[in-house]
Amino acid sequence: MMANIVLMADIIGSSKRAGKELMMQFKQLTDSVKRKHTKRFLSPITITLGDEFQSVVKSVEDAMAVVVELEEKIIELNFEFKLRYSIYEGEIDTPINKEVAYGMLGEALTKARATLDDMKSKKYERFFISLIDKKQAEIIQNYFLLYISFIDAWKASDYPLVYAFIDKDNYREVAKIFDKDDSQMWKRNKSLHIREYLAIRSLILKHKV
Repeated sequence: MMANIVLMADIIGSSKRAGKELMMQFKQLTDSVKRKHTKRFLSPITITLGDEFQSVVKSVEDAMAVVVELEEKIIELNFEFKLRYSIYEGEIDTPINKEVAYGMLGEALTKARATLDDMKSKKYERFFISLIDKKQAEIIQNYFLLYISFIDAWKASDYPLVYAFIDKDNYREVAKIFDKDDSQMWKRNKSLHIREYLAIRSLILKHKV
């Protein structure tokens, strides 16, 4: 049986947040990414437990691209919650549900969810990956360790500016948008480490497994 790539995520600290607004934001986020990246999924992002989603993607590269899209969409929408991710390569014993990620059973789904639970209890980093190719898993794990470190260093109040820098990749254009001095925006670009963020982002999105 061919191995599949399961991508799951949950909201960190969801029990301490106002439920209704958080769930609405989570749905808005997942719906947006699901629409934009339809072709990357065998089984689409589906919210399962209110604060958790699961999906089956076509490849590890697709999983990585979806994670980057989710993180940047959170910044674009100025949401203040963070996600914890599990990517697990393994078997799914039942047919892939192409409409919603429900009604499927198999090692990949069971282990991905167990990994999320383990990450909660042991307070691991926000990203965990398990692949048949252990060397590739380690490389990607390290990519995301660096990637997430930049995002987690930004404050929610920085998000509008950060997203503008990511979207435009030109501090002079961003200065015009925010009606600020060029030199001020250049300094903010440096202090937010946008160049370094875009470098690790590029490595992730161009990586081939």
